[in-house]
Amino acid sequence: MKPFHWTKLPGHECQKAIWSSSKDLYREQAWKTVASSTGALEQHFSAKSRKRSSIGGKRGDGDAKDKSATTNLLDLRRAQNISIMLSKFRCEPSHLREVVMQLDPTVLSSDDVHMLKLFIPTEEEANMLRSHSASAASLASLGIAERFFLEILEVPRYKERLMCFEYLNGFDDRDREVTRHLAVLSACFIELQQCHGLHHFMEVLLAVGNFMNYGTSMGNATGFRLEALDQAARTRSKVDSTSLIDLMVARMAALGQEAVLHFPDALAHLEAASKISLSHAADVVMQVATCNTCTCTCEFMYMYTRTHTHTQITDVVMQLAAFCTQN
Repeated sequence: MKPFHWTKLPGHECQKAIWSSSKDLYREQAWKTVASSTGALEQHFSAKSRKRSSIGGKRGDGDAKDKSATTNLLDLRRAQNISIMLSKFRCEPSHLREVVMQLDPTVLSSDDVHMLKLFIPTEEEANMLRSHSASAASLASLGIAERFFLEILEVPRYKERLMCFEYLNGFDDRDREVTRHLAVLSACFIELQQCHGLHHFMEVLLAVGNFMNYGTSMGNATGFRLEALDQAARTRSKVDSTSLIDLMVARMAALGQEAVLHFPDALAHLEAASKISLSHAADVVMQVATCNTCTCTCEFMYMYTRTHTHTQITDVVMQLAAFCTQN
C-alpha cells in the first residue's frame, strides 16, 4: 500500500485529546467501515512501482558583485533613506527631537513612530558622530541624516521611548483584537469537543491510515495529529486521482453513514478560528505580560496612566493567561 504519512500521537497525549472518548464510541464501527472498503483502498492506493529518471542540468554561478558605496559619515543609502523619512515630517531635526521628548499622540501617529524606529543609530554610528561634532564648523557641513542622528542622541532612552509609545498607541486596538479572537477560539474549541460527527470521521481515518501503514513504523497508531487531515486530502489515487478524503466520504455515504458527514454544519466558528494565528496570540500574551518590565518603565507608566486604567490591562492578561493554560 502507498504509505499514509502522519504524526502518531503517544499514548499519554491521546488521553488528553478526542481519542480517549472516540475510541469507545466509534473505533469498532470505523474498522467495520474499513473492512468493507479494503478492495477500493487497494485499488486506489496500492504502491506504484518506482521508475528511475535522471535529470540533467547545470547551474550557472553568477559572480556576485559587491557594490561599495562612498560614504561621508553614514552609509550613503542609509543616509538617503533617513532623508526620505525626514521629508515626511517637514520639520528640522531639532524640532523633531522636541516632539519625541514630549511624546504627544496628537502630533506623533503610530505610523510616525514606526518610521522613527526603523532609523535608530547604532553604537558605532553614535561614537563616530559624537567624535565628529567637536566643532561648530564640522556640524554645519553635515547632512540632514547626520544632524538628525546627533539630535536624537540627546534623547534619553530614545529607542525604549518609541517602543513604549508605540505599544501604548496600539493598546486599545490590540485589546479589542485579542478579546474578539479569544471569543472565536473559545467557541470553536467547544464546538470541536462536542462534534461527535467529527470524532467518528477521524476514527475512520485512523482505521484507514493504520490499514495503509500496516507493517510499518507508522502503523498501529492510537491517534494522529491534525495535519494528517491535510495529508489525506493530498494523498491521491493512482487510478483516477481521487483523494483519500473523497474516497472515505464516498464509502461512508454508500454504507449509510450520511448523517456523520454533516459534521461541518456543527462547526460554525471553525473558518473564523482558522484565520487566527496562535503564535500571534502568544506574542500578544508576552507583550502584555512583560509590558511593566520594559527598560523605560518610567516613560511607559507616565504615558499609560494618562489614557488607561489598571483594570484594562489586568482583564486582558487574565483572559490570555486562561487561554494559554487551556491550550
